[in-house]
Amino acid sequence: MIDIINERFGGELNEADQLFFDQIAEAASQNESLQKAAEVNSLDKFQLVFRQVLESLFIERMELNEELFTDYVGKPDMQELISKWLGSQVYERLERVRNAPRGKG
Repeated sequence: MIDIINERFGGELNEADQLFFDQIAEAASQNESLQKAAEVNSLDKFQLVFRQVLESLFIERMELNEELFTDYVGKPDMQELISKWLGSQVYERLERVRNAPRGKG
């Protein structure tokens, strides 16, 4: 993801920024409203819900990476790319969790 952003938007993102995206994806995967949205929606419809939640996740973590946050907020094309990519990542994670065999408990 960071390579695509660097190429398309002239950024200088690195592995630390990739970790930031990974943390956002993990936090989103734990979000109950996104879990429910993934259960009942296609990826396209899930993306609409995800985009709203993604902004709040970015704001919560703004202090962790202020430069990336500023780019995300200020560049709609980057925002679209990141939102779609992370949305599909989270959707896939939630699909794996939902479809995983459940142990007897």
